[in-house]
Amino acid sequence: MRTSVTLATILVTAGLAGDLAAADRKPGLHRVLAQKLVTQKTRPRGNGDTGVPQTHITDFAGDAIGCITLQRWEMRSFGYPGHAFACEEAAGGEVLGAVLDRHGRRLCFIDGFYAGDDCDELTICDVPETLCLQ
Repeated sequence: MRTSVTLATILVTAGLAGDLAAADRKPGLHRVLAQKLVTQKTRPRGNGDTGVPQTHITDFAGDAIGCITLQRWEMRSFGYPGHAFACEEAAGGEVLGAVLDRHGRRLCFIDGFYAGDDCDELTICDVPETLCLQ
């Protein structure tokens, strides 16, 4: 019985801590992520591309998949700890990624898709948002 009460207390405390952390988050991260994904898609290739990889934007084997990262300072300004990455698959527009702590452990998922007409439907840490950039 005592073990059950202790376990229940830990679970409730962890749930409340998660809610408090979510309350500190500021809106706007979805838009920054969507803008970086658009920048990745429209980045010059070929003649205008230096061919030098950048640590925050990666393009794997042509146009099939593009990935971006959000550095710790960018995430901190929205109330999220750590850093994030997201990749978008070009043909289907599916977006997958995660928010990671400073040690690389996953804190939560990023997922969504390109909805057409310059709009994205993204969910970051269980917070969904639909936004259009045009």
